[in-house]
Amino acid sequence: IQFFRLSSGIFPWMSEYKADELPDFPAIREALFAAGEAARALGQRLTFHPSEFCKIAGAEDRDDWTSQSVRELESHSNVFDLMGYEPSAWNKINIHVGGVYGDKDAALQRFAKVVNERLSKNCKARLTVENDDRAALYSVRDLLKLHDLCGIPITFDFHHHKFCTGGMSEQEAFLAALATWPPGVRPVCHWSEARDDRKPTSHSTYVLGPISLHGKEQEVDVMIESKGKELSLLRYREMACRAAAAQTAHRA
Repeated sequence: IQFFRLSSGIFPWMSEYKADELPDFPAIREALFAAGEAARALGQRLTFHPSEFCKIAGAEDRDDWTSQSVRELESHSNVFDLMGYEPSAWNKINIHVGGVYGDKDAALQRFAKVVNERLSKNCKARLTVENDDRAALYSVRDLLKLHDLCGIPITFDFHHHKFCTGGMSEQEAFLAALATWPPGVRPVCHWSEARDDRKPTSHSTYVLGPISLHGKEQEVDVMIESKGKELSLLRYREMACRAAAAQTAHRA
């Protein structure tokens, strides 16, 4: 698996302390750098996706939420620093904007202000933002405004777009999101499918596909979001290989 999301649980309660305050920090630093070296040797791309509680555009009267979210983002970024990675969206830290708090444009302005004024250079370079799965929240069209304010790339989520289009077609929104990524950094998108026995926005255990990227299959890394995690990827890969073999045999 060459594209993998690390668990934020690697450091429990990471917003409450700094890694170098831990008694075993020298050993932790050595282990993280070795892990980074191994991943680079294997050509593996590693990313983070902090929880939905990481909200840097919180309500104006709750700066404590914002401050905690900033600490959490910086802690994630510090892990990549310790692993020896250069600061870029290649090792993205992906989040959602969060709530609207009664004024979507004001929330976007607060988000951008935090990114521009309170995040470290390394953390900002790794940050990406994802479109939401509720019409009242943030579509790609909304996130394009955010990109203009602070330059954060958009991670396009195909499944979420079905519920929050912002008046854009899937292809239009997908291509617009890709265009926000910096030169030299391969864009990322998310692919998931609905779980039959849950609400439509809930992720399925496995994905069936086919995963279609509007002709950009060779230019984008796809993160499969499913309850089965890496088992879902391995199952989809096996299905795709069998289908390709059958098609080749049919042509022969």
